[in-house]
Amino acid sequence: MRAPLVRVPRTVVLVPAHDEEDCLPAALRTLEPELGEGDRIVVVAHNCSDRTAMVARARGAEVVEARDAGTGGKPDALKAGLRALDVDPPEVVVIIDADCRVMPGSIRTLAMAAAASGGPVQGDDLRCPRARIGRIAHAAAMVQDEHGRDRLPFARFADAERVDTDVGLLSLANDVG
Repeated sequence: MRAPLVRVPRTVVLVPAHDEEDCLPAALRTLEPELGEGDRIVVVAHNCSDRTAMVARARGAEVVEARDAGTGGKPDALKAGLRALDVDPPEVVVIIDADCRVMPGSIRTLAMAAAASGGPVQGDDLRCPRARIGRIAHAAAMVQDEHGRDRLPFARFADAERVDTDVGLLSLANDVG
């Protein structure tokens, strides 16, 4: 019996970045091969004073340059990125930190899990080379409705380290870094 074909959801990888020009190329190199047809990478250069936006554009990523009071941190960067997606909302948004690297297949795994569950999922064990020893970064994926809005309140995954316990966990071990 042949397994049914499963359509991979149209996905945006959202990368919040603050002064990440040095580490961003490595992250983008691991993300680029993960993209399928119609997928894209959007880097949010949030209150940057370096060349983060230029580096992202040079690697072919879409860039949202966000400037604000700077008191909201990563959640404000994510909100700016999500607002920018209103023009052409994807089916799934995967959030990856700019100082992280993903292992092959992890973006598709997150996107498929989010689409199947109809809600956010979280990948664990994505290593961040610049982070202090033992720190593990998280990647979150969320499903958006037909208007490009996430199905759960944004605060529940705006900071992936504070994701509620009802979010499904996927182990995405990464040997890089």
